[in-house]
Amino acid sequence: MLTALELGNYLQSIRKAQHLSLRKVNELSGISYSYLNMIEHGTRKVTPELLQKLARLYQMDYLELYQKAGYLEEKPHKNGIPYYAGMQDYMQHSTPMEILPLEDFSLFKSYFAISMMDDSMLPSIWKEDIIILEENTDFVSGDILLLYISPQNYLIRKVKKTENGIMLQAFSEQYEPTFYTNEDFSSQKVKVLGIVRQLRRKF
Repeated sequence: MLTALELGNYLQSIRKAQHLSLRKVNELSGISYSYLNMIEHGTRKVTPELLQKLARLYQMDYLELYQKAGYLEEKPHKNGIPYYAGMQDYMQHSTPMEILPLEDFSLFKSYFAISMMDDSMLPSIWKEDIIILEENTDFVSGDILLLYISPQNYLIRKVKKTENGIMLQAFSEQYEPTFYTNEDFSSQKVKVLGIVRQLRRKF
């Protein structure tokens, strides 16, 4: 965890490396010039919401900034991907079953792995396939997401953004598409837990 001044200096160095002025960051992010100036000088604490905006603008992983600001504990599994027996184990931060090798994944992002729960994504994803997910909520149409619907209901679905909400599509024709409104997401009724980045199949 960095001090407010260290975090401010860090954010300032990233901004300058991208040849952005404070005025330009203000224009692109909507964060006021004076607030940005105080953040960079360590006299004002930056909120998680503002860190997300800055991470998006600077094309960074917001979780990395969260850790530096002290909003997240540093991940204990720096050199591997924790693989959980089930969703409840992941949600309750239980001990992972196994630590999978990182392979081509970035050390600066946070990943976890679970097994596919059902056959809704056949033929692309089989039941029991190991799914590697990035802990990220900043998704785009076409991404395959892991979503929290209720304490007993988690879905892996391809997502399509619309003006009024989000359409979730299974690959198997046996499963009907489902739609959730923007309000469902803003109210946390539905939560994005991660974006599928890779599959590892058991044979």
